[in-house]
Amino acid sequence: MAAMRSIITVIIVVVFFQLHLYGNDVDKRLEGFDVFINKVIEDWNAPGMAVAIVKDGTLIFGEGFGYRNIENKMPVTPQSIFAIASCSKAFTTTAIAMLVQDGLIEWDAPVRNYLPEFRMSDPYINEYITVRDLVTHRSGLPRHDRVWLGTPFTREELVEKIQHLEFSRGFRETYQYNNLLYVTAGRVIEAVTGSTWESFVSHRILRPLGMTATNFSVTDMQLADDFAHAYTIGGNRLTLAPFRNVDALGPAGSINSNISDMARWIQFNLDGGIVMLDTLLSPEHMAQVHSPWVVATRDSDDEELSFVNYGLGWRIGAYRGHQIIYHAGAIGAYRAYVMLLPDQNIGIVSLTNYNRAQVNRVVTYNAIDRLLELDQINWNRRLKERMTAPREYQCHDSPRLTHAPDAYAGTYEHPAYGEIEINANGNRLRVTRYGETSILEHCKFNMFRRERGYWGAFGAGTRFTFVVNEEDEIDRVLIPLESTVDDIIFKRIR
Repeated sequence: MAAMRSIITVIIVVVFFQLHLYGNDVDKRLEGFDVFINKVIEDWNAPGMAVAIVKDGTLIFGEGFGYRNIENKMPVTPQSIFAIASCSKAFTTTAIAMLVQDGLIEWDAPVRNYLPEFRMSDPYINEYITVRDLVTHRSGLPRHDRVWLGTPFTREELVEKIQHLEFSRGFRETYQYNNLLYVTAGRVIEAVTGSTWESFVSHRILRPLGMTATNFSVTDMQLADDFAHAYTIGGNRLTLAPFRNVDALGPAGSINSNISDMARWIQFNLDGGIVMLDTLLSPEHMAQVHSPWVVATRDSDDEELSFVNYGLGWRIGAYRGHQIIYHAGAIGAYRAYVMLLPDQNIGIVSLTNYNRAQVNRVVTYNAIDRLLELDQINWNRRLKERMTAPREYQCHDSPRLTHAPDAYAGTYEHPAYGEIEINANGNRLRVTRYGETSILEHCKFNMFRRERGYWGAFGAGTRFTFVVNEEDEIDRVLIPLESTVDDIIFKRIR
């Protein structure tokens, strides 16, 4: 009976949204907007895009453009599923807010109240970091994204590895984006509820909102009838990008969705946590989620975007003097952008299967200019002109190797970043990390750089500096995997 009631509830919610959200009115201010989007796609050589706009409780725009699968000429539709990446963070903070509302979590209680095993490298921060600190990026811990990117570590293992990571700033001193602490926030949800983060978000958010197409893994995404393949651009040529599984990262960025479902999510936020006269999250608790808690770094130098702060899973600022609550997402070659204008009761979501986020910004800003009847800024031209060519890394006429290539071969390990395997490849080296391989070109003495043109675990030009011990044997390699701290030291273990 309980299962039947749940099914009936979902059906009622879906029907409600169909009647309430999906109206037939076309806002005249958006006339020509579809033509504009197609022109942006053409100018940027983007494969596809889906855009939804909600205003005053009605979906006034919801269309797909271009292709979700170029090879088979399969068009993007409003049902096409894309990765929303870091736009997932607001789902995690909303889930925590629900548990705060339930009296099971306190925003300002120490994390170790809920995860006694949680450890950080700084003893003081370890004791006093709170749940709110986890999700406002003010811990002092920089990104350290290579700990999770492309690794096989579980969610529990990722949280355990945090204790081995170096801080770059003081506790609550400044804003520093951090995905690993969002994973930790998800683990807090799991510890308190006894269920997985996925199960809780599905039960308390997705199902009540009727977000039936939304899922938590690229594995599930590929089982859908309508999903978008992602593409990277290089030399004006699109290349199919591999799917990147980030299941362990879940609370920080693993959700996949379409604009039909995301329109429901947007409306839920604009309505202050209420859906179909049912208060899933009280307006007071939703206000906490949407309120600024730390001054954030600007995500652009454009004067039209100002007063940037970070709330709980959302960035909060102003666009041309109008308040905006927004977040961007990027994983693999997918890009997402979600923006709320609460004073105008407007919400916009754009999803692309393309590795240039400028496309999302151009379309979103143009939509706002149209809806607020402002002079339309030529964001397309501005962001195109601002692009810089990728930096070329060359190592010509450099001194010869100090050791034979085989001397550099071996397995090297860092307690948080894991293992890398290095093998000789002529005067080059081949470095492999959890199935991804890159080629290293010799630069000078014991320094190598990752060559351009190879897809692998490290960015183009990444520097590898090998260090010798007292016996003149290579026993360490230093790699700058986190720009705000010293090079990460991988010690040779065999």
